[in-house]
Amino acid sequence: SPELAEALSAWHPDSVLPTSTYADRGLDSALKKLSAPVYKAQCQPSASLSKELGNSYTGALWVNLVSLVDSIRGDLVDKRVLMFSYGSGSVATAFA
Repeated sequence: SPELAEALSAWHPDSVLPTSTYADRGLDSALKKLSAPVYKAQCQPSASLSKELGNSYTGALWVNLVSLVDSIRGDLVDKRVLMFSYGSGSVATAFA
């Protein structure tokens, strides 16, 4: 979109080395602002309980599923939910 292109124009790959963006607070702020509506629609419904409880480590996947069901239960009828979890090692799992 034109708004996205304009908001990120200062960090165009032709004018900035990727390594200079790693700790760039301006870029971080711009990306958070641009992604806020997507986060609110796609992530927030499953994150509210974790925000209240804090990190539940192994139980986080299930806490977030409960949060999702509580937030939008009626909208989940006849839909699949993709669950993905990974640990600090090389083990990950995904299921729907």
